[in-house]
Amino acid sequence: RKWNAKDRVSIAGSLTIGLTYRMNMLGINLGTLESIPPHPGRTVPFSMLEEWIAQDDYEPYDHLGLILDAAKLGVTSAISSLSETFDTAIAAPITEESSNGALAGRALELLHSYRKAPPLDELERLALSATYNFASSIVKVIAKGGGQLEAEALMRLYENVSSAMLRSTILDILEPLAGRLGLRITSSGKKLMATVS
Repeated sequence: RKWNAKDRVSIAGSLTIGLTYRMNMLGINLGTLESIPPHPGRTVPFSMLEEWIAQDDYEPYDHLGLILDAAKLGVTSAISSLSETFDTAIAAPITEESSNGALAGRALELLHSYRKAPPLDELERLALSATYNFASSIVKVIAKGGGQLEAEALMRLYENVSSAMLRSTILDILEPLAGRLGLRITSSGKKLMATVS
């Protein structure tokens, strides 16, 4: 059967969920997904996923979703092409109502785990124009750097973003980082100041 682009993305997503989670039923119609150890059959669809990834009829975020799912399963070609596909997708416009911001955030976090995330100045620039879901992932990745430069970047972002919800998220992420660095953060309006505690 010839699957169209949307079908391929949907099937890959279902495969990934089925091979990486199990449903823990809490009642008749209620349950939660729990991570499971790598499924022994997860490599069976690798060649099919590699063929699908190579096709060029996807919208940017659909292609990113497909590659992200394949990378989670361990498809080597997906991991190696994730960075380029991420760059293409984030160049496309997204709206706050779409799920694409969350998808971009998950891709960024996976890129960071492979040490392929964009540099700090690029992350800071992206956070200023991103939707909340994407920006919240960006600030988490920035904080994972764990140093003074990252703390200063988060403070600048706090002062420059327009979303009160994102500022609150930045404070929540900045607090433990500042504690590890021995910094005391105080605020005056939208201005943050750091002093050595």
